[in-house]
Amino acid sequence: MRNRIAYYISVITLVIAFILLCVVIYWWGYPYKVNNFQQPFKVLTPVVKQGGLLQYQVHYCKSMNLGANVTSSFANGIIYVMPTNQSKKPVGCHTIVISVVVPSELPPSTYHIMNVYSYQVNPIRTIDYVVITGNFKVVK
Repeated sequence: MRNRIAYYISVITLVIAFILLCVVIYWWGYPYKVNNFQQPFKVLTPVVKQGGLLQYQVHYCKSMNLGANVTSSFANGIIYVMPTNQSKKPVGCHTIVISVVVPSELPPSTYHIMNVYSYQVNPIRTIDYVVITGNFKVVK
């Protein structure tokens, strides 16, 4: 009787382990498509003063209802990283205008903004999209 119970416990344990392994492999390998961005983002204010407001247009088609952590950076050889923020945009295709305050300490030059959108699609996997804006000029 004890051998039979031990056998059933072993079989149940192996079946559960196999199911968990299949779930983890699925999570790791599934080709998630969360968002489709039209790149580069169109800059609406091609010349911006230090401390001024930069506006750019984003066209995207989102297919999963997930929030994103967005890290933005001004880049032109130097990279000026801005604080990470949260984005919870609706599912579907949309065009929006994003406004960003240009830091007053950013040296005058030509830049583009690099955005990294990170989506946590399941407990073990994050999908990142790196998108950029067109170039714009920062002046004093």
